Amino acid sequence: MVYTHENVTMVTHFMNVLQQAGIATVIKNQFSAGGAGDLAMGDVWPELWVLDERQFPEAEDVVARIQGAVESELIGPDWRCSGCGQANASNFEVCWQCQSERPAPANGSSP
Repeated sequence: MVYTHENVTMVTHFMNVLQQAGIATVIKNQFSAGGAGDLAMGDVWPELWVLDERQFPEAEDVVARIQGAVESELIGPDWRCSGCGQANASNFEVCWQCQSERPAPANGSSP
């Protein structure tokens, strides 16, 4: 298994990207969401599996690059509170220490 996510659309996206890179894959648990509640959540998430295990390292690299690009694009860098100086994770919009709002980015782009 090279990737899993609660949203089958995300798993399908990664499948398409890997197939474009010449890596054959299959989605397992694609239709198992109906078991949620009776089974653990992680057990019903769709999973993306590489068919040829020799291609697994390449598939891992592709998935890691995409995830890194998406996270840096959507979340941005960690930030330091201008009120108390506390370091905050990039996904925090409010300082966890003093509840000051995250400052707007200097270049006008979204955080």
